[in-house]
Amino acid sequence: MHGGYVPSPVSLLAQDALIEHTLSHSRTRIVFAAPEFVARLTAIVARTGSRAIVRETSPDDLGSAGVKPRGGRRLRSQARPRS
Repeated sequence: MHGGYVPSPVSLLAQDALIEHTLSHSRTRIVFAAPEFVARLTAIVARTGSRAIVRETSPDDLGSAGVKPRGGRRLRSQARPRS
């Protein structure tokens, strides 16, 4: 991954104890979660004593609209339709 970060998907079907173990042993710095899981994950992070940040995100809107890559060109998915 860019910047040396490693994504680590965690199944939210797991019990809280397993998620606690995973987060406390992985040095996780940020957790992205859908709004319905934020409260649960915030409580888990607090119990582990981790300094991880729980960031709410929407799986349908990742907030990249209008973001331009280096060089100022739009991503193909953001290109405006031709008239």
